[in-house]
Amino acid sequence: MIVSDDGLQHYRLARTVELVVFDHRLGGNGFLLPAGPLREPLSRHRDATLVNDPYSGALPPWPDTYSLALTPGAAWHLDQPALRRPLSQFANERVLAAAGIGAPERFFATLRAAGLAPATRALPDHYAFADNPFVDDAVDAILITEKDAVKLGASWRDARLWVVPVEAALDPRLIALVVEKLRGRSPA
Repeated sequence: MIVSDDGLQHYRLARTVELVVFDHRLGGNGFLLPAGPLREPLSRHRDATLVNDPYSGALPPWPDTYSLALTPGAAWHLDQPALRRPLSQFANERVLAAAGIGAPERFFATLRAAGLAPATRALPDHYAFADNPFVDDAVDAILITEKDAVKLGASWRDARLWVVPVEAALDPRLIALVVEKLRGRSPA
C-alpha cells in the first residue's frame, strides 16, 4: 500500500482509493495554483473527502465527506524521546510554541485548547532550522510539531525543546469504505 501526500497530480500512479483532505478553509477561493490554494479542481472525482475543521466541526454538503480530527498526545523531549509529559504539565511554565508549517495557528490553537497559554512564533513553512531561532527566548519550554522536529539534525540541540505529536481520528465509516475498496482490489 502506498499513501501519497500531494499525489493527485501523478496520473500514472495507479490508485485504489483516492482521498482529498481539506482544513477549515475548504479549498479557499476555489481557484487552482497560483491564483488559489487548490492543485486540482473541486469538481475532480474522488472516493472520499476528509475535512479537518477544529473550529466549527461542520462538514460541507459534499457527497462522501467524512470528519478527521487531530488530537495532541503527550509531548516528548527532543534529546530524550522516552521522556514524555502530558501537555497539562506545561500549564504553569513559560512556554513558546513554534511552528514552521502551512497553518501554524492551528498548532497554537491546539495547545490553547489543551489549556496552555503559550507565546507563539510562526516560522516560515518548511523552515530549515539552520540556526537556533530560540537562543534569546527566555522560556522554560519550547513546543514544536513533529513535522518541524524531523528537520532538526542530531547536532541541533536545545534542552527546552519538546515535540507535540498528533493522532488522527478517522470517521469509522471512512475506514469501512477504504477497507471495502482494498478488499475488492485483485492482487497485481
